[in-house]
Amino acid sequence: MAAGWDEAVGAYRGGWGPKTRLRLARMALIYAGLYAAGLLFAQIAVAPGWRAFGLGLMLPGGGFLAYTSGDLWFSVLHIVLAAFAFLAFGLGLFIWFATGNVLVAPAVWLLAALAALAMDHPIICTSGQGVDAFALVPILTAGLLTGGGGAVWGLRSIQRRAGRENRRYVAAHREEQVALMQAATAETARDELSETDIARLRFLLDRALQPLDTFSGFQWIEQFQTSAVRYQLCFSGYALAFAQAKFLPAFRGYLARAQRNLIEKQRDHRVWRYWRAENLWGNLRADADPIPRDNIMYTGFVAAQIAYYQASTADLRHAEPGAFTLTHPSGRAFPHDFHSMIAALKTGWDRSPYRLMPCEPNWV
Repeated sequence: MAAGWDEAVGAYRGGWGPKTRLRLARMALIYAGLYAAGLLFAQIAVAPGWRAFGLGLMLPGGGFLAYTSGDLWFSVLHIVLAAFAFLAFGLGLFIWFATGNVLVAPAVWLLAALAALAMDHPIICTSGQGVDAFALVPILTAGLLTGGGGAVWGLRSIQRRAGRENRRYVAAHREEQVALMQAATAETARDELSETDIARLRFLLDRALQPLDTFSGFQWIEQFQTSAVRYQLCFSGYALAFAQAKFLPAFRGYLARAQRNLIEKQRDHRVWRYWRAENLWGNLRADADPIPRDNIMYTGFVAAQIAYYQASTADLRHAEPGAFTLTHPSGRAFPHDFHSMIAALKTGWDRSPYRLMPCEPNWV
């Protein structure tokens, strides 16, 4: 059993495993270095702008607080700027979570510090003249770190307590749960499709049997999260493959063609062009090919779609070299097939310290 592992909860007693603790420590060291550099600028720089820049390195938007002088409106304006910069930094963190963009939040932080430097107002706040920003920024930073750390620790405590309760409940009701699962399995183990199933199958077939460049009935909302068209194609393909494997094993014809169409639609550049941007702002790489690097949300899902098709039809055409070649509008081709996709997945899992593939760059 791993050291520090709590079997009753199914988690590490300290809240995080050793690999996560290492990364948290690395992040803390990076911020400590940034804070120290900012403190040095704030204390020894002669020009007001550079002192403000130091405060801006210590806290996103903190540089604007250097100009909260005794003048009320002058102070209010810079407090508003500081608050706006801090909120923009928070928005950058959300964009990081939503799209894997690792550039926005640091860029906002740095640009806010540079904006405070560029102002270089001759009036800069010191003790006895308005609020002392050189004391306020460290206090705010300490408060935010303490409050954030306390909130995370409290949440982890709630999760651990819930984990204990869940495990106790499962242990006490194990036989009941097994009986319910067996009953549900027996209820769904019928030999033919219901009328509702047939209606749903027709719904999927209507969309899958369109021309390959037509996406009528699919929703183009955004291509970074769960409403992306690639998932609509994948799960439609999964459903058709399961229907064929369980209820219609002898039916080839248009049911098999519908599954192939859905796989072919995944090759449409509109479906995978999102990766060029994600790879650039998340991995700092300009490669537009969505398959080779850490992309479970395309490589993994589409590989599963192909695997289910192969299992339900015994058609191995996608295993042939170059059978899943992606063509960029520029004319550049990315030759792939089922085997190269599986190899890319294995490489990603082997490379990952968590043995997990990111769904967004650097997010597992």
